[in-house]
Amino acid sequence: MTELSRSLEKIKSRWMVGGSAVEQAPVELRERLGRSDDPELALLAITAQAGIVAFRSAPSAELTPCAALPELPLPTLPEQHRSLFRRVFSLQKISNEQSNLLLHFLAARGYVTHPADFMPSRFDDLPACYTPWNAWDEREATEPNLELSEDTWGHFLPGELVNALFDMRDQDAGKARSMIEAKAEQLPAEQRLRVIQCLGQNLSQDDIPFLEKLAESDRSQKVQALATAFLARLGRNLDEAENAQELADFHQVGKKGLINRKTIVSARKLKTAAQRARRSELYEIVSLPGLASALQLEPDAMIASWQFGEDVMDASFCDLVARTGSDGQLRACVERVLSEKSAAPDTLSPLLERLGTEDRKRHLPEILAREEHGFNTALSCMHGHLGTVGTGDLEKAPFLAELLAAIRAQAEDEKKTGQTALIQQALFQLGLMADAVAAEALINTFLTAGMSRADAALLVLQLNAALTPGDPS
Repeated sequence: MTELSRSLEKIKSRWMVGGSAVEQAPVELRERLGRSDDPELALLAITAQAGIVAFRSAPSAELTPCAALPELPLPTLPEQHRSLFRRVFSLQKISNEQSNLLLHFLAARGYVTHPADFMPSRFDDLPACYTPWNAWDEREATEPNLELSEDTWGHFLPGELVNALFDMRDQDAGKARSMIEAKAEQLPAEQRLRVIQCLGQNLSQDDIPFLEKLAESDRSQKVQALATAFLARLGRNLDEAENAQELADFHQVGKKGLINRKTIVSARKLKTAAQRARRSELYEIVSLPGLASALQLEPDAMIASWQFGEDVMDASFCDLVARTGSDGQLRACVERVLSEKSAAPDTLSPLLERLGTEDRKRHLPEILAREEHGFNTALSCMHGHLGTVGTGDLEKAPFLAELLAAIRAQAEDEKKTGQTALIQQALFQLGLMADAVAAEALINTFLTAGMSRADAALLVLQLNAALTPGDPS
């Protein structure tokens, strides 16, 4: 090795002064270099390889092999579709939220991404099937199908723990609550908050004593606020009379109609930014029962009486119902928004997060029929069942006609070379929402409207149309 090192030093010295180094090479190399069309270039390649391989620095400590990437419960995307999937990321500017939605779509079709095509950096908002990849390089592989218990609690990573607790709340809500009560206090605040959120699944009167303890003495204000909101959903009287009355003073109760006099509740017009800021702050800490009581109404009556038409206040009120209303009050508020033409569909978003999959499926056609400026609300309504909307339901959306008109106008404008951000976003959303048949029909419709099949904005729709559910090929 010492002789090789000396030879390399002589070769480099010759090159540094601008001369040929072939004569400085060892005799056994010179014969081979002579058979090369460019001996100097061949010597350079050999020298570089020797520097990288023969003289590689020894590790400062013993090397520990990284654990193998765990296998996911779903198969990877079929080989013939992987290049199309990669093109979505290479030809479009995909946000983290969009990449998460795309992985949810793949999971709904029964597949996961190949790690060489896309490796998520965060797993908080991904389908549960990606949980084994979460922090896989930070620990040894755990026993497969490990059952959550107080003894195995510490073997679960944060994402795995939350998923396991949600599943346990479905099967045995009391057992899950007892485990959370015994173990959650040991967790950092943010992890503890995520664990306590699991109590929202199958929330019942049996949870009240533990929630009251959290609301009174947990060291995290966020956990206290969450516990208080859960208690409000269960109809518990909270110590909020002062704040509730202050928030009620920002509202007014009146009557509407000449013959059938109907009670209406509306927000007062405020004069200063400080007043508006205070009202927003109160909406985050007061419960629906507390506000209704301060206005001398029942919560159900307040939902039935709310005067829709002011988007900011409507959003605040719907968020209040979603945070602190009972399941029945939540459904009633959804029905009110869908029945009121003056209510913007976007106000449904916080309410939809609490609705079950079947309820969201039932309301989806109504929501699509209200979508005039985009598909944001419909997409949020489809959590858990992406890629399932047929052509008939999609055609109910007024925004689809506007989108087609915009595409035609874009195609006729010779000065414009690409789709606008609005068109790109809408086509991406349609690619996540439509079923395979509807996706193919939409592609043909957009091609007829003037788009090119090579347009990157159509990639998600093309992936959708090509990837039929459970396609084994």
